[in-house]
Order: sequence, then structure tokens, then C-alpha cells
Amino acid sequence: MSFLSRIPGLLLSPRATWVAIAAEPAPGLMRSLLPLAAGACLVNLAVAMTRPGGWYTAVPGRGGGSGLGLGASADSLTVHIGLGPAALSYILFMLLGVVLLRRSLRRRAALHGGVQDAAAAQKLAVHAPFAMWIALFLLPLGQGWLTLLAGLHGMAMLAIGAPILMPPSPGEERRWGRAAAFRGLMIAIGTMVLQFALYAAALLIWALFVALRQMPAPGIST
Repeated sequence: MSFLSRIPGLLLSPRATWVAIAAEPAPGLMRSLLPLAAGACLVNLAVAMTRPGGWYTAVPGRGGGSGLGLGASADSLTVHIGLGPAALSYILFMLLGVVLLRRSLRRRAALHGGVQDAAAAQKLAVHAPFAMWIALFLLPLGQGWLTLLAGLHGMAMLAIGAPILMPPSPGEERRWGRAAAFRGLMIAIGTMVLQFALYAAALLIWALFVALRQMPAPGIST
């Protein structure tokens, strides 16, 4: 079955659905996630094009700006990243997070007596954070708590699914589930920190560029 067809089962009966996923071939990473990423991009970019400040807003003077994102200011200009770039970067870092999670789960399983099963790790990495992909389509609503709720749900899916898809040594099931959820949390935090660090660097460079442009030209001495 396709990735999308598993979403209702993961919401309503996650344990039975994980058992069914364990018996299936591993879904292709790009084939499963690229349609979701492309759809989320189209939705967010369409909304960004209809909003002032959907891409970025440069506001003379203090304050101002609109859209979702961060801002940086020089003496007479404030720049805010809008919804469009914020959504695109979020989607790219979600894809990066899935790749890192797959690799981390495969390596971590051996510490709990499990087998480093690449196919099972890919199934977990693709299916567990599905709520985060749904939240991507809801970014234009500006409800940050939905993303937080989706992240918590992804941790719960990892805790349930990891012992089923990558069975550990007897008695290690709960510890392995908690460890998998913790790895997912650390990767999510790491990708968010990297994302905001890149935002901050880009905005600081922009503010420095604007400040340099506004510096008065040195006088010509005679």
C-alpha cells in the first residue's frame, strides 16, 4: 500500500498498522515524500503570492514587516522573511531530517540488541513523522502549535513502531521505543537550530549589506 493510504491507520490503530507496514517492502524515500513536499510547496507558495510580505518585506524605519519568519534591521531598514521562503526551508529541512532519522535508527538499533535493518529504518523514518507533513500544508494558518503537536505525535509513532519494525533483545522493547523517540526529537531540534542559524546568517549579511550601502561616501580631500 502507498504511504498516503497508511495515514488513517497510523492515526486510528497505530500498532496494527505498524505490523502491516513491517510485512511490506520499504517505500522509496523520494517517491513517497517528494509528492508531499511538492504539494506543500505549491500550497504555501500560492498563499505567499497573495499576501503582502509573502517573500520578504523591506520596511524603511523601525518595525513593520509582515509574514511568517524572522527579521533583521539596519538603522533605517528592517527586513522580514515571509511565508514563502520560510515554508520552502521548512520542507527542505524536513527531508533532511527524514534522511538523518533513517541513518540514526539503523545505527542505534544495535545498542538494544536489534538488527541494523536499513529497510525497516526507512519505513520508520518515512511513516512516523507523517503528521509533520500534514502540518506543512497548514503553515499558512500561522498556528505554530500544530507543528508542535505534530512533532509530539511523530515521537509517539517512533516509540510504538521501532520495537515492531526493528525488534530489540527481549525486555528492551520499551527502552528501544523511548530511545527511537528521543533520537527523533534530537534530530528535529538539530534541524530547527540549523535552519534558524542559516536564517540569522542570511539576515545579518543582508543587514550588513544595507548598512554599507547607506554609509556616506568618503569626502575627497584637496
